[in-house]
Amino acid sequence: MSLNTALAISLGVLGAVATWLFLGPLGGMLAIWAAFIAWGCYYHSGGKETGLQSTIVCTAAGAVIAGITLKVAGMSLGLPDGRPLVDDISFSLRKGDTALISGPSGSGKSTLFRAIAGIWPFGRGRVTMPAGDRVLFLPQKPYLPLGTIREIVSYPAAPDGVSDATLREALEAVGLPELTGRLDESANWALRLSPGEQQRIAFARALVQKPDWLFLDEATSAIDEEHEARLYALLRARLPGTTLFSVGHRSTLRPFHARRLVVTPAGADNGGTGPARIAEVAQPA
Repeated sequence: MSLNTALAISLGVLGAVATWLFLGPLGGMLAIWAAFIAWGCYYHSGGKETGLQSTIVCTAAGAVIAGITLKVAGMSLGLPDGRPLVDDISFSLRKGDTALISGPSGSGKSTLFRAIAGIWPFGRGRVTMPAGDRVLFLPQKPYLPLGTIREIVSYPAAPDGVSDATLREALEAVGLPELTGRLDESANWALRLSPGEQQRIAFARALVQKPDWLFLDEATSAIDEEHEARLYALLRARLPGTTLFSVGHRSTLRPFHARRLVVTPAGADNGGTGPARIAEVAQPA
């Protein structure tokens, strides 16, 4: 890990601790998660070791499996108390794939995303990811740092690296035109904006950052289906080469994804005990 990376993580965690003091445990946990995601999801080195009992390894894809953007092999995830959550996860996503994972709440979908990001240490398995691509995670509740509209839309990138025109165009595109003239207005936007507006901010970030991989974890749960469809259509139009991997419950998300993974909860085929399973199912024609 470079000195700059270590410093960025340290500053992010210190800021998260301050957020904990002012906003309480939930706000602090989200800030700490965001601090590590800002590092773990924007790495550009030759690979990194993550948790999961030191058995998940992220390396340059070409050095391990040619042509695979993301490969998850033999992954089993558990809870901090040792209870199994989901077992024997294996799948791969190629560059430009679009995939939707669905299943009951609490069945391990978000935990899978955290494990891929390298911030869930409870389990075992292997993840192969390219080291040179940009990755962005959009959680259900976006992290909005204290600061200006310019800063929260640019996050986790530095705000001085994004032009005003780019920020305004992104805000306009996601349906927040009222914020285009307020780029330098500072506030606690996590309290000022509605949950739906906060999720639109996250989509504006995706348009600004143009990631190679985009993970969306219930990223439109606070947005009605009509506007959800507009936002997903916007991503497909503006980011045609980006790999989209979404967690979602609504059937209206299926048309925007070519592949579908389904979580089968424990008890569906073994009498109510044991971990859940994830399997790919055919999309309807």
